[in-house]
Amino acid sequence: MSTLNRWTFCKVLAVVLCLFFALETHVLYAQQAAAISEQQAARFKSAKDSFFAADYEPAKTGLEALIEELETIEGLETFKGQVYLLAGATYEKVDSVELAVMYYCRAKERLGEGKTIEGLELKKLKYYPANCAAVAGIFAAGIVIQDDPYITAYNRAKISYFAAAFGFAQSLIETLIADLGAVDGRDVFKGQVYLLAGAIYEAQKFKELSVKYYCRAKQILGEGKTVEGLELKKLKYYSENCAGAAALAGAAAAPKKRKSFLGGLVGMLLGLAILGGVVWYLFFSPKAPLGKKGKYSSITFRVDVKYRGFNSKGHRKFWIGNDLKNDEDFLYTQNISADTPCTSAVKEENYSYSYAISGDSVQMKQEWLNWDYESFGPGTNWKKLCTDFTVTIEKYEWTSGKDPGKPEAEGLDALGISNINTDCTASGDRIHNCQKTSTITFKAPANPVTARGVTAASSEMIGKY
Repeated sequence: MSTLNRWTFCKVLAVVLCLFFALETHVLYAQQAAAISEQQAARFKSAKDSFFAADYEPAKTGLEALIEELETIEGLETFKGQVYLLAGATYEKVDSVELAVMYYCRAKERLGEGKTIEGLELKKLKYYPANCAAVAGIFAAGIVIQDDPYITAYNRAKISYFAAAFGFAQSLIETLIADLGAVDGRDVFKGQVYLLAGAIYEAQKFKELSVKYYCRAKQILGEGKTVEGLELKKLKYYSENCAGAAALAGAAAAPKKRKSFLGGLVGMLLGLAILGGVVWYLFFSPKAPLGKKGKYSSITFRVDVKYRGFNSKGHRKFWIGNDLKNDEDFLYTQNISADTPCTSAVKEENYSYSYAISGDSVQMKQEWLNWDYESFGPGTNWKKLCTDFTVTIEKYEWTSGKDPGKPEAEGLDALGISNINTDCTASGDRIHNCQKTSTITFKAPANPVTARGVTAASSEMIGKY
């Protein structure tokens, strides 16, 4: 009987110990998971800070490493969606259309359409509205297809089309069509390429080219055949009659009257002269429509800064490059009882600075020191500062190539201080020190003819105590 009791006691003890170790393991795992989650959140914040400071390469590097780690972890779907959304915005800033779209689509899957993160305005993201359903198959199979650069180029052009990056899509599809000209076979694939080319040209209202490639696609694929995501009923030029193109081809094949040797020589020389003139105009003249755009070698621009404020005092500075352009005290006595729009400010101060750079980028920085309430009474007190920046191109020069057009300034919106909690440091209960630096990059406009060379951005800082 004693032996039986000892055996029962041992079994109960073993069960208790197993439960204890299982519980201890669960607690340790939970603590470790929480530590990892904190690290991931900190890395995401670091990448986010870099993005909003227009420092896109560090943001991209940090997000790529974070995504690689997150894809090995189950759950965290909302956090993954936020990381993917920021990754999409970062890739858009570095002109990687397909990767931007891929991560935007992943973000939509997890967050839902139209959901964003603090500070990121979806309406300012060019590729966020991309048709994810139309390119889902490409992302599932992979954008890059090993040993088949033609399909890879087709995938990139298709993604760009459904992201409304039509100029980039056109460049990709034209290169692909030229490369396929030396390839035998692959007729069905060529038909798909022609169909996509027709859609790309239609999106840019190039009707003749659009109809031309639709007709080529019909000849290979057949009438009414399409590719995934492309709805023929929405392509208005697809239904155009191809008989005109066929008649033109037949006329070209008709026999011609034999010319005399002298007449033929004169005609050939005249034709070569005309062709040479056309080639020179298209590719080598200063305004060549098909020539390669030159790179900016120097840019002179003007920065107009407008300051306004309410119930605030302190000291402000403003730099362009290494030059301190503004270094002065400020005082705004107009009081407010709540968040009031900047347009209601009575006092307005305007400054204008001209600056010349070699190359295509420059840093700008604004700083607000010892920002305090001008008057402070019982109850709730408000203080507010408003800054408007406008960059206007005065002149520019470029190296070999055609005139790239008046450059557009990117990154100006990142100069604005809009969040007192992230861009400012509290010095006591009422006083803040705030600063923001942004790299302003000047890029060639999409349409040099209509480019105005003017970019503007605004910021508002609000304090409440």
